[in-house]
Amino acid sequence: MGNVFKPLTLAACFFFLGSLHASEVSSDGDERQQQVYIVYMGHEPSELAAGGGFSAAKAAHHGLLNQTTRSWDFLVFPETARRSLPTEVEIIVGMIDTGVWPDSPSFSDEGFGPPPSRWKGACHNFTSRSSAPARTGGYTGLSPVDTAGHGTHTESTVAGRVVENVGLTGLAAGSARGAMPGARLAVYKACWDDFCRSEDMLAAFDVAVADGVDLISFSIARMLPLPYFEDVVAMGGFHAMRRGVLTSPAAGNSALDGGGVDNVAPWILSIAASSTDRRLVGKLVLGNGKTIVGASVNIFPKLNKAPLVLLMNINGSCELEPLAGQSYKGKILLCASAGDGMGPLLAGAAGAVIVTAQPNIAFLLPLPALKITEDQFAEIMAYVNKTRHPASIVVCNNQ
Repeated sequence: MGNVFKPLTLAACFFFLGSLHASEVSSDGDERQQQVYIVYMGHEPSELAAGGGFSAAKAAHHGLLNQTTRSWDFLVFPETARRSLPTEVEIIVGMIDTGVWPDSPSFSDEGFGPPPSRWKGACHNFTSRSSAPARTGGYTGLSPVDTAGHGTHTESTVAGRVVENVGLTGLAAGSARGAMPGARLAVYKACWDDFCRSEDMLAAFDVAVADGVDLISFSIARMLPLPYFEDVVAMGGFHAMRRGVLTSPAAGNSALDGGGVDNVAPWILSIAASSTDRRLVGKLVLGNGKTIVGASVNIFPKLNKAPLVLLMNINGSCELEPLAGQSYKGKILLCASAGDGMGPLLAGAAGAVIVTAQPNIAFLLPLPALKITEDQFAEIMAYVNKTRHPASIVVCNNQ
């Protein structure tokens, strides 16, 4: 395919020094001598060696990542880049996920002709750009329309057209675009709202290869790698590779838990998501004037009409069962452990402050709320315990 997939590939290697132990074995099976083989893969740059070996290499890598978090610019693929549309429109990317939302402007087929003649798929033709087979494993005939949103998200990342002025009720406004806006999408719905069956995913691999896709994108991962013969991505990707189709899966969502990569088979190309150079935050201003900033996707009006009392349930839990039958109407509930906000919402709380182990990840919550670290929570509790009527002045929306 030439350089067609170059924008999707990034590899950086500082140095690797490994040893392989091997034994010389005679014809009758007796082990005679063990030998050590050193495989040298490059050199450690002098500036890294002088600065502390592997730690310096790690620091240099972080420095590289901090130059920019905008993936397409980082890959020298800016919005204004010259494009070879005649080449792009011949590329068919098979997307295995939760389906597609065909009405999204990211998948507009304006200016596109029919699919390439080598396309063999039988499908629901939504547009001439995206198509979704109705058959996947044990769920043959179900609608391929995306009701979860994850598939539409990943598909637009790969080949979404430029859509200006997008955001969530004014939050995170900007332009949305994919890597190859001119490519075709063959969408295989193998996952539903909260689960993916192995038989459906493997069937999707088989159908995609038979249909004639050039590349398979698979943004699904477990928390930990599996042995290859138990790993759907490894098995499906291996058989696709044998037919000349590269599988590009997600590296996973475990970066904050040790930096692990979940899809690790050597015949696939795992891709990690970039970080971001902006934060979605909420702000809690205490009665003493201290401002606590936490992660939040708040789409609610600001709570700044009057000070609101800060309260914590007897055991600090904000799950549904401990709060059942209690009322916290007009109060901001302090949650000492992680939660999704449904407990405070059903208890009538005006807002919530929730401790999280992932303070840099903002989630959409069902009421005005923010997620903070344990240290921040301790700071709030110190104020609460020293104040007769602890209150917050305002819970701010995202700025």
